[in-house]
Amino acid sequence: MTIGQLAPAEAEPALFKILLRDYEYRWTRVAVFSSLQGSEAKWLTSLLTNGAFHTEIATAKLDLIRELADLTGARARSADFQSAVSQVFNLLADAGRESQMRIAALEGLQSGLSRVGIRVSADAKTSFALEELSPTESPAVMAAVWKLSRALGLTDNEAQQKALAEALQRAPDATRPLTSRLEDIRLLSLGNYSQVGKASLQLLEGPQPGQVQQAAIEVLRQFGEADLATNLVNRWRSLAPPVRSQVVSLLLQRTSFHAALIEAIETGRLTVGELNLDLEQRRRLLRHSTTDVEARAARFITDEEYGHRKTVVDDWLKKLPPTGDAARGRAVFEKTCSPCHLLDGMGHAVGPDLASQADHSVEDLLSNILDPNMAINPGYVAYSVEMLNGESETGLLKSESPEAVQLLQAYGRQVVIPRSEIKQLRASCVSLMPEGLDAGLTPADLRDLIALIQLKH
Repeated sequence: MTIGQLAPAEAEPALFKILLRDYEYRWTRVAVFSSLQGSEAKWLTSLLTNGAFHTEIATAKLDLIRELADLTGARARSADFQSAVSQVFNLLADAGRESQMRIAALEGLQSGLSRVGIRVSADAKTSFALEELSPTESPAVMAAVWKLSRALGLTDNEAQQKALAEALQRAPDATRPLTSRLEDIRLLSLGNYSQVGKASLQLLEGPQPGQVQQAAIEVLRQFGEADLATNLVNRWRSLAPPVRSQVVSLLLQRTSFHAALIEAIETGRLTVGELNLDLEQRRRLLRHSTTDVEARAARFITDEEYGHRKTVVDDWLKKLPPTGDAARGRAVFEKTCSPCHLLDGMGHAVGPDLASQADHSVEDLLSNILDPNMAINPGYVAYSVEMLNGESETGLLKSESPEAVQLLQAYGRQVVIPRSEIKQLRASCVSLMPEGLDAGLTPADLRDLIALIQLKH
């Protein structure tokens, strides 16, 4: 960008004008930032005092504030850093400033400091200006202030300690609005494991909404304590479908967690199928863990796409005719699959639409039919609800809210259960699709069914 080759005094006004005009375009921002020569804090304060810029909060504006703040934080060694950020904090303390704008600026400063690994001790002026931001703010703003305070070497003040204690009390309260609970759970991320670990793990238990569980996982993600992996595994049955994949990712991201995961498989508390590991996740355990874990993992998983299924299907593959009759397969489908699957207008949309499986091989489809629990998509795990009146229901967890859960059962039956009536909500280790569907079917029947599924509908 040739304008960046001009002297700073000449280039700055032109660059800032371009930025204000085209801030919505990410690559324009990148190009302008590449030409900056120490003016990040100055530009940040200019934007924060630009009334026209604040008339409407948009994602691109927040991105711009966050990116400029990040660049400002990354220049923490500059002589004017303390006075610059003090001025930013004073501007952010303006009662009329949007919370989203404050959070973007605070998070950007913190990320810039963290990105370059600079340890800075805030001076008295900076410390006072930052503390002025937090006492009456929302939990989200307080969390951003708190993280930045720690990055600047400040100790937790009385207001922050009080806020954490209150968040620990309020977060488990299921009678409070979901948005308020989520804000309090995010505040828990500012405590250490001994302070918030137990409370966060409890938010994974019982009939908690999936959003609450997801927020709790984000709190726990930062910790590496040895017992965390075991505690997560022990709560697997209570996890909502989207949260399961997050927990698997968390257990795999730290090598120190791998042993607890493998031990759970060895002892039968978890099955490989319900983990639904993709190829890279399996290789993480087989190739990028400790020698002990790699050897133990190899007893249960392979890094070949279909290697672990061959034992199950080899005998049946030998019995199958080379071709099938899709017309005859319709009768097999209606009898065996239609209660839970939809195909070419037949059946019920409970499990996956089998039209999406048309490109799968005979071996793959046969394996899925014979052993539905070999690899279970988290969205099709069977959930069991035990109610306070002693009754129970089982089905797919179709939807949930803070007030109720909705189960989807065979033949498309839907059951709505108020959370106030639920004693326990637990995931099964098996798919809703039962094993033994091949009972009473001949090899020809199975081949006809596979031929029907492989048709382009």
